[in-house]
Amino acid sequence: MEFAVGNIGGVWIERNEISAEDKERVAKVNGRWLGAQYSHFRTCSLNADLLQSRPGAVVVAVEPDKADIILEALHLINVLIVSRQLAEKLASRLL
Repeated sequence: MEFAVGNIGGVWIERNEISAEDKERVAKVNGRWLGAQYSHFRTCSLNADLLQSRPGAVVVAVEPDKADIILEALHLINVLIVSRQLAEKLASRLL
């Protein structure tokens, strides 16, 4: 989807620089998704931060080209497990 950076668990994360109309398009696609929704990931992540007895949202990613979606969705991720190649790409982007 051209209006999204990628998806986490089937939930498309919109690009920052898109128009309100395009954001609505992403929302409509996500609305048709029958799995976990953005709000579920956000609640899971926040509960883990508050309660600290829950793992929260755990993401496993391998491909280095997943760096963009990982960086865009960091606010939803409590535990991130990545390949060395992806870790190097993330580190180079963050440092």
